[in-house]
Amino acid sequence: MSDATRQMTDPAVFDAVVYPHRSLGPRGFAIVMTVFCTGALLIGGAAYLMGAWPVVGFLGLDILAVWLFFKLNFRDAKRYEAIHLTRSTFTLTRVDPAGHAAETTLPSQWLRVSMEHVKRRTARLTASTHGRTVEIGWFLGPDEKQSLYDALRSALSGMRDGPVNRT
Repeated sequence: MSDATRQMTDPAVFDAVVYPHRSLGPRGFAIVMTVFCTGALLIGGAAYLMGAWPVVGFLGLDILAVWLFFKLNFRDAKRYEAIHLTRSTFTLTRVDPAGHAAETTLPSQWLRVSMEHVKRRTARLTASTHGRTVEIGWFLGPDEKQSLYDALRSALSGMRDGPVNRT
């Protein structure tokens, strides 16, 4: 059965795509790196003029390290999870920064969504049924997990209540 046929016979009850939060965009990155490089250039220039020329090399390594860690952070921001819930299945598709997808499918009839709160740690959002458990949105913050949890619980509740036939 094709995806289009499956969607017509079993429409989505809940569909969401969640991404890790990144507060610094490309423009902000350019500003931070400009300020950092300018500061390093001023400090390195002063050190060089005082005869401490090795400082310039270490400042160059600092700039390289900061740039590298920001690039790794931006690369990691490409990961996401797609959540698809129908009356028959719950599908969680994880896509890593390289674009490789891993899909987990659980039957949704007895699906349970839960939030495990752990002291001094971010809560853990899971979906489980028939002894299988999958963690959802491990990269999300506490408020985002709570919002996703509430939305999933509402969708499951609405799906199970179903439409009322009045004759």
